This record gives sequence, structure tokens and C-alpha cells, in this order.
Amino acid sequence: MTQVDVITPTIGRQELRRAIASVRAQTIPARHLVILDDPRQEETVKSWLPDPGSEMALTRGRQGPAAARNMGVNLADAPFVAFLDDDDWWEPTKLAKQLAAIAAPSAFSDQIDGSRRISFTRTYFHRANGRVDAIPLGWPKSAHEIPDYLVARRSLTFGSGFLQTSSLLASRAMLQETPWDASVGHEDWDLIIRLTRSPSVSVHFVDEPLTHVQQASAGSLSRESTWLPSWSWFERHSSKLSPRAQADFIHTQLIRAALRERNARRLIAAPRRLKGRPHLAAALIAASGLAPRPRR
Repeated sequence: MTQVDVITPTIGRQELRRAIASVRAQTIPARHLVILDDPRQEETVKSWLPDPGSEMALTRGRQGPAAARNMGVNLADAPFVAFLDDDDWWEPTKLAKQLAAIAAPSAFSDQIDGSRRISFTRTYFHRANGRVDAIPLGWPKSAHEIPDYLVARRSLTFGSGFLQTSSLLASRAMLQETPWDASVGHEDWDLIIRLTRSPSVSVHFVDEPLTHVQQASAGSLSRESTWLPSWSWFERHSSKLSPRAQADFIHTQLIRAALRERNARRLIAAPRRLKGRPHLAAALIAASGLAPRPRR
């Protein structure tokens, strides 16, 4: 049995071939579970899978990334699970360096229970304008800082606080205990907060960009966040946020979405929850919701 099972949800985009190649190029062996959320693409995706090392499972179709990832976790049998979105890819030493990191003491916990360990790497973020940045610039100092770390804006440029699905490696036991939840928006933030606030969790950061993430790729399986999913996320996690982080989320997610949707009722509802003042960058991002929507 390998130490890591890799789970990739997909609808059969061409970029999947690059993701598959990056899993095959890892310096340690890994079992790759490709979860196809569009059964019509079965034969095409099957032709891309190397043998051995990659397996494919099918959902009923268009179940969404959370359901596909949960299916993968249920099919996994390795001690650790890593997620790789189909448009992202890894450096060859990504899994090996994360496994080495989780064997060391964590700044968050001194416990040694291997069933409650998770790890993140830094990321090469490929922006839509062609620029590539290595992010984040720094890490949270404790698990209780992670909600603010994810949400609070520090500048107009995205990425000062960044923990992302394709950089995550976690023990399978934790992911079975704490599955992905499609009932709220911002599914990755939701999972990360619930995982890192679990009792005795041990969090390990690899301070090296080993994950490549493509911004705004076409045809992503993940849904675009709108007002209602963002509101459900805020209802669940607002108590964990500082007043400043609450204000930043309200502006960057709720007010911006209400402006995009031209929904006056929602625009009035969001500011009622304000307890702090947002960063100037968050206010400017909210105002971007007024930009004309592209014609379809």
C-alpha cells in the first residue's frame, strides 16, 4: 500500500492530462483516484490514465467537487490523502516533502498521533494576466488564526494569506471524520477551518512552492461563489472571525455579490452584520461589483 492516495475530481478537461503527469512524476509512488463527474467523458478520460497507478470512478454526473472528493476519500485506503484539482499540477517532490514535514514536530501541536496531521505547501499562483507569484508570503502562527488568515485582506493583490486544496495533504482518518460540505460556499475555506480546529490537530507548512494553481481557468468544476453560498459560509464561521475579518468578508464576498446581482435587499442585509471597519482594499473590491457584467 502506498502512503498517499491522490484524488482529482474532473469533468474531463484537457488540463487533466497535465495533472495526471505531475502525479506520475512524484518521487514517491502514489495511487491516483480520478473521480469523473461527467460520465459522458468516460472513454476519453480512461484513455489518458496510465496503467498501473491511476484508477477512475464515476459519479452520477454533475454532483460537484465536494461530492467527488468525498467519494475519493471513501475509496482511498492509504494513511494520507492529497487533493489535486484537474487544472493544477505539482512539482515532483511535493508529496515526499510533505510526508517528511509531517514527521517533524508542528508549531501548532506537540502531539504525535499520525491520524490527525495535515500539511500545506507554498504555491506558484499563475494569474490570468500571465504573472506567476509564489504565495503565501507567510503562515498563520496558530490554528485559531487561520480563519482571519484566509479571509482578511491585506492589499488589493490576492494571496497574502493562502491555503488551497491542491496544496493540502491530510490524514485519511481526519477527512473521513470531517468531509467536504457542499451546503456552504467557499468549500475549501470551510474544510480547512474545520480541519485545523479539530482537537489535537498537527499542522505542518512546507515553505517551498511545490503546487501550481491556475487562476480563473475555463470550465472549472468548482462553482462560482454567489451571495447565498457566501452568506451560508458567513453564518457558519463568522463567530471565528475578528471584527475586521468579518468586515472584509462582508465587503469582498457579500456586498460585491449583491452589487453584481443588482439585488437591493441583499445589499441592505449584508452591512447590518458589520462590527468592524474593512481594509480599504476590501472596500474597493466590493465596489468592483458595480462593473458592467459581460454580455453572454
